[in-house]
Amino acid sequence: MIDHSGGHQPCVRIIDVKAGSEYYIGSETRILRRRPAFPTFGSESDLDPGVKSFIQAQYRNTLNMLFASEAVWMNPVGADRRFDQNKVLGSHLASRVGMECIPTVLTDSPAAFCEAVQRFTKHGDDIAVKPTGAWSAVIDNDYESVLSLFTSRLDGSAALGMAEAVSLAPVFVQPYVDKAYELRVTVVADEIFTCRIESQATERTQTDWRRYDLPNTPHSPAVLDASTTSALRSFMESSALVYAAFDFIVTRDYRTIFVEVNPAGQFGWIEELTGLKISDAIVDWLTAGNA
Repeated sequence: MIDHSGGHQPCVRIIDVKAGSEYYIGSETRILRRRPAFPTFGSESDLDPGVKSFIQAQYRNTLNMLFASEAVWMNPVGADRRFDQNKVLGSHLASRVGMECIPTVLTDSPAAFCEAVQRFTKHGDDIAVKPTGAWSAVIDNDYESVLSLFTSRLDGSAALGMAEAVSLAPVFVQPYVDKAYELRVTVVADEIFTCRIESQATERTQTDWRRYDLPNTPHSPAVLDASTTSALRSFMESSALVYAAFDFIVTRDYRTIFVEVNPAGQFGWIEELTGLKISDAIVDWLTAGNA
């Protein structure tokens, strides 16, 4: 239950009836808003599909009103939604604040795809083809088999051979960037945590480190160069994000290239493998002013 008191200093009271607990949200309240999920219905539900849709809409509206409460949010809902799986917006802002970005074409046109492939491979280089956002599908009821789509590295001939399939759904096409290693940079307010990922140490992760092979992919704390650090702070200020996870490629000639930003990126495995105190920084931010 949500009880809005109204008045000149509005305060939202959230009551957990089952637990008998009450929480108050005021203008100074700090809240971590991390990957909220809307209520769903199990396959055994016999509710009419229209009724299900109506009920879910009421919960979505309720949560959206809660997320709009006057508080100090990590992250503000508007900023979070703008950058969530929006590679174009992320790259645009990264370029504007001085980061080096990868030339990119987004298309569902086979002709435009072929033109991009020919342009990016004219010197014999490979290309990278990516889905527009994170994608996975469960292909059995026990979640034992999950199909995921990662970045693909293709030569020009192979890419042109798949051009017609692009008409089924939009894709990103980019020149493939050879890597020395990669960086996962997690920003919590003013604190920056940099993890070096030796993605080239194992064949499985060379193209996309999300094909995890953690026992054979060393992770270690690192220091971000001054130029990228400055640009990163400008990015956070311009985006209104408080928390974000950034992915960078470091090339063999030591250029640091922006790949993407995730306003709700995971960090648990980074802490486990490197000892970086990301959770502590989040707790410190949430409890600031409460001492």
